[in-house]
Amino acid sequence: MGGEKKRGAAAEPKEERPPQKHLISVVARLRIKSGQMPEAVSSILGLMNHVAEEKGVLRYTLNRDRKDPAVLVLMEQYQDMATLRIHGQTPHLKAFFVKAGDFLDGPPEVFVLEEIATLPKPAAKPDASTP
Repeated sequence: MGGEKKRGAAAEPKEERPPQKHLISVVARLRIKSGQMPEAVSSILGLMNHVAEEKGVLRYTLNRDRKDPAVLVLMEQYQDMATLRIHGQTPHLKAFFVKAGDFLDGPPEVFVLEEIATLPKPAAKPDASTP
């Protein structure tokens, strides 16, 4: 029958594969207190200077919500979850969150995402001036 085990049959060995590493993205939405936007942007830019030196950080961008100018959005990308964990323990990130209490209007809304797919890079187009 279909669900029966065969007696005496050796189990098929499973192929050992290294664990898949997926790119990890973080989207952090920060609501800024009224009148505190310049301080918030300055602090985040200072943080970004340090983050630029971290190994495995692929992207770290600061954006403003076009519909709600009191909201800043950080879009981050890491080579793997281990890199994100290391980033979360850095002294400069810890110091940033201490300072952020002065300008954040509530806790950040944070999404940690695992990449499933991405658009392929477009093929380079030949230069029109080349014969």
